Amino acid sequence: MASMYHFVSGKKGTKFFEGEEYVPPGKMRVSCLFFREARKVLGTDELIIEVPIKTTNVEFKQILSERYPKLSTILETGIVAVGNGLNRFLTTIKPGDVVGLMENTQMRD
Repeated sequence: MASMYHFVSGKKGTKFFEGEEYVPPGKMRVSCLFFREARKVLGTDELIIEVPIKTTNVEFKQILSERYPKLSTILETGIVAVGNGLNRFLTTIKPGDVVGLMENTQMRD
């Protein structure tokens, strides 16, 4: 799947092309898709989230928890998918990756 986001890094930061928005140095924007309960809680199925470059899937869950406290219950057992797969191990998110937050339905009461 080709990415619709383009990044160019330089001394003045990273340029994120979709409206030519400025991204501070050391940061990137990631498209995050929300499913099921997360979608209901946030009222949207997608957000563009600015995170530090080289953020891992585990760190991404922490960032979401801090920015969106209403997701904390889902994030405790939820799965962060990076790219085209579920990531059971530590995975570094790269510019242009699409990240998905899904409930772990096996962990439900």
